[in-house]
Amino acid sequence: MITKVMTSDKTFAKEGETVHNTITITNQSSTVLDSIYIINPTPPKGASYVAGSVKINGIAQPSYDPIKGFTLPDLLPDETVVIEYEVKAEEPSTAPVTHFGTLQYTVTDPARGPIRYSEQTEPLSFDVISDPTDPEDRIEAVTPNGIGPRIYYEINCDCNCRDCFDRFEFYCDCFMR
Repeated sequence: MITKVMTSDKTFAKEGETVHNTITITNQSSTVLDSIYIINPTPPKGASYVAGSVKINGIAQPSYDPIKGFTLPDLLPDETVVIEYEVKAEEPSTAPVTHFGTLQYTVTDPARGPIRYSEQTEPLSFDVISDPTDPEDRIEAVTPNGIGPRIYYEINCDCNCRDCFDRFEFYCDCFMR
């Protein structure tokens, strides 16, 4: 009856970076979809919605809030509505930032009258990474041959076992020759 395609301009973002998301909803039925309402009821963990960033079909809707939800225009058969909004990456974590929308709409059946539907979009995810240029996110020392920086990064898996936590050392002195 309808298609819901959710896309993002990034698959990963640095802390503080903004990610632009788009939800495209197309009415592929032969009837009008009315009383359309979209909501992202739970703020994405590790990110926050950017206030005033919502656009409907390219028109800014600064008072629209994805968490509280908002009404969309009715969709005639074969019509599409495009919702855009931004989220700000807040903190790196072992899990990606995942969020989705819930779409509610009404279809009027000639025999049964108005029928209300509720469907979720596919979830959308992106990873938040630390900014490696931030001095708080790196520790530098000298390489074993004494001519280049040694940068330590801690890499952890998310399986919560003690054996997976390890320190990896990466360095290159070729640029110092």
